[in-house]
Amino acid sequence: MGHIVANSIVGCHLRTMARLDIGYDVLPRESEILHLKFWASAFEQLKERKAIYFETEGKNKGCWVMPADAFKDNGGGEDDSKVIVRSNGTVTYVGKDMAYQMWKFGLLGKDFFYKPLEGFEGVWVSTSDPQEVGLSPQFGGGARVYNVIDSRQSYLQDVVVAGLNALGFTEAAENSIHFSYEMVALSPRTCVELGIELSEEDKRRPYVEVSGRKGLGVKADDLIDKLIDVALVEVPSRHTEDPEEERIAVATQIAIGALRYFML
Repeated sequence: MGHIVANSIVGCHLRTMARLDIGYDVLPRESEILHLKFWASAFEQLKERKAIYFETEGKNKGCWVMPADAFKDNGGGEDDSKVIVRSNGTVTYVGKDMAYQMWKFGLLGKDFFYKPLEGFEGVWVSTSDPQEVGLSPQFGGGARVYNVIDSRQSYLQDVVVAGLNALGFTEAAENSIHFSYEMVALSPRTCVELGIELSEEDKRRPYVEVSGRKGLGVKADDLIDKLIDVALVEVPSRHTEDPEEERIAVATQIAIGALRYFML
Protein backbone atom coordinates (compact mmCIF):
# COMPACT_ATOMS: atom_id res chain seq x y z
CA MET A 1 0.00 0.00 0.00
CA GLY A 2 2.90 2.34 0.83
CA HIS A 3 4.39 1.82 -2.64
CA ILE A 4 1.04 2.53 -4.31
CA VAL A 5 0.61 5.81 -2.40
CA ALA A 6 4.23 6.90 -2.90
CA ASN A 7 4.19 6.13 -6.63
CA SER A 8 0.93 8.06 -7.07
CA ILE A 9 2.43 11.10 -5.37
CA VAL A 10 5.59 10.89 -7.50
CA GLY A 11 3.41 10.77 -10.62
CA CYS A 12 1.61 13.93 -9.50
CA HIS A 13 4.94 15.68 -8.90
CA LEU A 14 6.25 14.73 -12.35
CA ARG A 15 3.10 15.96 -14.10
CA THR A 16 3.31 19.26 -12.23
CA MET A 17 6.98 19.73 -13.09
CA ALA A 18 6.23 18.93 -16.74
CA ARG A 19 3.98 22.00 -16.78
CA LEU A 20 7.14 24.01 -16.00
CA ASP A 21 9.06 22.19 -18.77
CA ILE A 22 11.18 20.40 -16.15
CA GLY A 23 11.99 16.74 -16.65
CA TYR A 24 14.00 14.01 -14.93
CA ASP A 25 16.31 11.23 -16.09
CA VAL A 26 16.38 9.05 -12.99
CA LEU A 27 14.61 8.89 -9.64
CA PRO A 28 16.75 7.09 -7.02
CA ARG A 29 14.64 5.85 -4.11
CA GLU A 30 15.87 6.00 -0.54
CA SER A 31 14.64 2.48 0.22
CA GLU A 32 17.13 1.00 -2.27
CA ILE A 33 20.05 2.68 -0.49
CA LEU A 34 19.30 0.28 2.37
CA HIS A 35 18.07 -2.72 0.39
CA LEU A 36 21.17 -2.78 -1.84
CA LYS A 37 23.53 -2.36 1.15
CA PHE A 38 24.82 1.05 0.02
CA TRP A 39 25.03 2.17 3.62
CA ALA A 40 26.67 -1.06 4.77
CA SER A 41 29.44 -0.53 2.21
CA ALA A 42 29.97 3.10 3.22
CA PHE A 43 29.85 2.15 6.92
CA GLU A 44 32.67 -0.37 6.54
CA GLN A 45 34.82 2.19 4.70
CA LEU A 46 34.18 4.84 7.38
CA LYS A 47 35.15 2.42 10.16
CA GLU A 48 38.21 1.18 8.27
CA ARG A 49 39.51 4.73 7.75
CA LYS A 50 38.64 5.62 11.37
CA ALA A 51 36.46 8.48 10.11
CA ILE A 52 33.92 7.51 12.77
CA TYR A 53 34.32 5.92 16.18
CA PHE A 54 32.22 3.97 18.65
CA GLU A 55 31.24 6.10 21.67
CA THR A 56 31.47 4.27 24.99
CA GLU A 57 30.29 6.99 27.37
CA GLY A 58 28.17 10.12 27.66
CA LYS A 59 24.91 10.92 25.92
CA ASN A 60 26.05 9.26 22.67
CA LYS A 61 27.06 5.99 24.36
CA GLY A 62 26.57 3.06 22.02
CA CYS A 63 26.51 5.23 18.88
CA TRP A 64 28.93 5.51 15.98
CA VAL A 65 29.83 9.19 15.70
CA MET A 66 31.97 11.55 13.65
CA PRO A 67 34.05 14.00 15.73
CA ALA A 68 32.95 17.64 15.60
CA ASP A 69 36.41 18.87 14.60
CA ALA A 70 36.03 17.05 11.27
CA PHE A 71 33.49 19.60 9.97
CA LYS A 72 34.46 22.93 8.44
CA ASP A 73 31.32 24.46 10.01
CA ASN A 74 29.80 22.46 12.83
CA GLY A 75 26.44 24.14 12.95
CA GLY A 76 27.29 27.56 14.31
CA GLY A 77 29.35 26.74 17.36
CA GLU A 78 27.99 23.34 18.36
CA ASP A 79 30.70 21.22 19.96
CA ASP A 80 28.88 17.91 19.67
CA SER A 81 30.08 15.08 17.53
CA LYS A 82 27.56 13.96 14.92
CA VAL A 83 25.77 10.67 15.43
CA ILE A 84 25.98 8.57 12.27
CA VAL A 85 24.54 5.32 13.64
CA ARG A 86 22.24 5.38 16.67
CA SER A 87 22.69 3.07 19.66
CA ASN A 88 19.81 0.90 18.40
CA GLY A 89 21.71 0.25 15.15
CA THR A 90 19.63 2.48 12.86
CA VAL A 91 21.47 4.83 10.53
CA THR A 92 20.70 8.56 10.56
CA TYR A 93 19.77 10.57 7.47
CA VAL A 94 23.27 12.00 7.20
CA GLY A 95 24.71 8.48 7.13
CA LYS A 96 22.50 7.52 4.20
CA ASP A 97 23.38 10.85 2.56
CA MET A 98 27.08 9.94 2.75
CA ALA A 99 26.47 6.64 0.98
CA TYR A 100 24.28 8.39 -1.60
CA GLN A 101 26.92 11.07 -2.23
CA MET A 102 29.55 8.37 -2.76
CA TRP A 103 27.27 6.71 -5.33
CA LYS A 104 26.82 10.02 -7.12
CA PHE A 105 30.59 10.20 -7.63
CA GLY A 106 30.95 6.51 -8.49
CA LEU A 107 33.01 5.84 -5.35
CA LEU A 108 30.82 3.29 -3.64
CA GLY A 109 31.54 0.25 -5.79
CA LYS A 110 27.81 -0.40 -6.00
CA ASP A 111 24.95 0.72 -8.23
CA PHE A 112 21.18 0.60 -8.29
CA PHE A 113 19.22 -1.50 -10.73
CA TYR A 114 16.95 0.61 -12.92
CA LYS A 115 13.59 0.14 -14.59
CA PRO A 116 11.42 2.49 -16.69
CA LEU A 117 8.90 4.46 -14.67
CA GLU A 118 5.51 3.38 -15.91
CA GLY A 119 3.60 6.16 -17.63
CA PHE A 120 6.60 8.50 -18.06
CA GLU A 121 8.69 8.01 -21.17
CA GLY A 122 12.43 8.47 -20.67
CA VAL A 123 12.26 8.43 -16.87
CA TRP A 124 14.02 5.66 -14.95
CA VAL A 125 13.50 4.67 -11.33
CA SER A 126 15.83 2.71 -9.07
CA THR A 127 14.92 -0.79 -7.94
CA SER A 128 16.53 -3.50 -5.84
CA ASP A 129 15.43 -6.19 -8.31
CA PRO A 130 17.99 -7.25 -10.97
CA GLN A 131 16.99 -6.22 -14.48
CA GLU A 132 17.88 -7.38 -17.96
CA VAL A 133 21.51 -6.51 -18.75
CA GLY A 134 21.90 -3.52 -21.06
CA LEU A 135 18.30 -2.43 -20.73
CA SER A 136 18.93 0.79 -18.80
CA PRO A 137 21.40 3.65 -19.25
CA GLN A 138 24.14 4.19 -16.66
CA PHE A 139 23.78 6.76 -13.89
CA GLY A 140 26.07 8.06 -11.16
CA GLY A 141 29.81 8.58 -11.55
CA GLY A 142 29.55 12.37 -11.76
CA ALA A 143 32.52 14.75 -11.78
CA ARG A 144 30.70 17.42 -9.78
CA VAL A 145 27.59 17.13 -7.63
CA TYR A 146 25.15 19.92 -6.81
CA ASN A 147 22.80 19.23 -3.90
CA VAL A 148 19.91 21.70 -3.87
CA ILE A 149 18.88 21.76 -0.21
CA ASP A 150 17.79 24.62 2.04
CA SER A 151 20.27 26.61 4.13
CA ARG A 152 19.17 24.95 7.37
CA GLN A 153 20.80 21.75 6.08
CA SER A 154 24.24 23.37 5.69
CA TYR A 155 25.58 21.65 8.80
CA LEU A 156 24.57 18.20 7.58
CA GLN A 157 26.03 18.89 4.13
CA ASP A 158 29.31 19.77 5.88
CA VAL A 159 29.20 16.39 7.62
CA VAL A 160 28.77 14.64 4.26
CA VAL A 161 31.78 16.50 2.83
CA ALA A 162 33.78 15.71 5.99
CA GLY A 163 33.00 12.05 5.44
CA LEU A 164 34.38 12.19 1.88
CA ASN A 165 37.54 13.91 3.10
CA ALA A 166 37.99 11.38 5.89
CA LEU A 167 37.73 8.57 3.34
CA GLY A 168 40.46 10.19 1.24
CA PHE A 169 38.12 11.34 -1.53
CA THR A 170 39.39 14.93 -1.43
CA GLU A 171 38.59 15.71 -5.07
CA ALA A 172 35.01 14.57 -4.61
CA ALA A 173 34.76 16.63 -1.41
CA GLU A 174 35.95 19.74 -3.27
CA ASN A 175 33.40 19.08 -6.02
CA SER A 176 30.46 18.62 -3.64
CA ILE A 177 28.51 21.85 -4.07
CA HIS A 178 25.66 22.78 -1.74
CA PHE A 179 23.20 25.02 -3.59
CA SER A 180 21.40 26.37 -0.56
CA TYR A 181 18.20 28.36 -0.65
CA GLU A 182 16.77 30.43 2.17
CA MET A 183 13.52 29.93 4.03
CA VAL A 184 10.46 30.18 1.80
CA ALA A 185 7.92 32.71 3.07
CA LEU A 186 4.71 34.45 2.02
CA SER A 187 3.36 37.85 2.86
CA PRO A 188 0.05 37.83 4.78
CA ARG A 189 -1.57 39.60 1.83
CA THR A 190 -0.50 36.81 -0.52
CA CYS A 191 -1.87 34.22 1.91
CA VAL A 192 -5.25 35.95 1.88
CA GLU A 193 -5.25 36.17 -1.92
CA LEU A 194 -4.49 32.45 -2.17
CA GLY A 195 -7.15 31.51 0.34
CA ILE A 196 -4.75 30.43 3.10
CA GLU A 197 -6.28 30.96 6.53
CA LEU A 198 -4.08 32.78 9.04
CA SER A 199 -4.34 33.38 12.75
CA GLU A 200 -4.69 36.96 13.96
CA GLU A 201 -1.08 36.83 15.13
CA ASP A 202 0.19 35.70 11.70
CA LYS A 203 -1.85 38.41 9.96
CA ARG A 204 0.20 41.05 11.82
CA ARG A 205 3.55 39.54 10.86
CA PRO A 206 5.63 40.86 7.91
CA TYR A 207 5.87 37.34 6.49
CA VAL A 208 4.75 33.79 7.25
CA GLU A 209 7.11 30.81 6.87
CA VAL A 210 5.93 28.09 4.53
CA SER A 211 5.64 24.84 6.46
CA GLY A 212 4.67 21.50 4.96
CA ARG A 213 4.13 20.03 8.41
CA LYS A 214 1.61 22.76 9.25
CA GLY A 215 -0.03 22.48 5.85
CA LEU A 216 0.93 26.08 5.10
CA GLY A 217 2.09 26.49 1.55
CA VAL A 218 1.18 27.00 -2.07
CA LYS A 219 0.50 24.07 -4.37
CA ALA A 220 2.44 24.53 -7.58
CA ASP A 221 -0.54 23.72 -9.79
CA ASP A 222 -2.70 26.27 -7.96
CA LEU A 223 -0.01 28.91 -8.45
CA ILE A 224 0.38 28.11 -12.16
CA ASP A 225 -3.39 28.25 -12.66
CA LYS A 226 -3.51 31.59 -10.83
CA LEU A 227 -0.75 33.04 -13.02
CA ILE A 228 -2.52 31.86 -16.19
CA ASP A 229 -5.73 33.56 -15.01
CA VAL A 230 -3.83 36.81 -14.40
CA ALA A 231 -2.19 36.63 -17.82
CA LEU A 232 -5.58 35.98 -19.44
CA VAL A 233 -6.77 39.36 -18.18
CA GLU A 234 -4.21 41.06 -20.42
CA VAL A 235 -3.80 38.71 -23.40
CA PRO A 236 -7.23 39.27 -25.04
CA SER A 237 -6.63 43.01 -25.31
CA ARG A 238 -3.47 42.35 -27.35
CA HIS A 239 -4.77 39.40 -29.37
CA THR A 240 -8.34 40.42 -30.10
CA GLU A 241 -8.68 38.30 -33.25
CA ASP A 242 -7.13 35.09 -31.91
CA PRO A 243 -9.40 32.19 -30.92
CA GLU A 244 -9.71 31.40 -27.21
CA GLU A 245 -7.53 28.31 -27.48
CA GLU A 246 -4.59 30.36 -28.77
CA ARG A 247 -5.12 33.03 -26.11
CA ILE A 248 -4.93 30.38 -23.40
CA ALA A 249 -1.75 28.98 -24.98
CA VAL A 250 -0.13 32.43 -25.00
CA ALA A 251 -1.23 33.12 -21.41
CA THR A 252 0.22 29.77 -20.33
CA GLN A 253 3.57 30.54 -21.95
CA ILE A 254 3.67 33.94 -20.24
CA ALA A 255 2.73 32.44 -16.86
CA ILE A 256 5.31 29.63 -17.04
CA GLY A 257 8.02 31.98 -18.26
CA ALA A 258 7.29 34.45 -15.46
CA LEU A 259 7.40 31.73 -12.80
CA ARG A 260 10.68 30.22 -14.08
CA TYR A 261 12.24 33.70 -14.23
CA PHE A 262 11.05 34.50 -10.70
CA MET A 263 12.48 31.25 -9.35
CA LEU A 264 15.84 31.87 -11.02
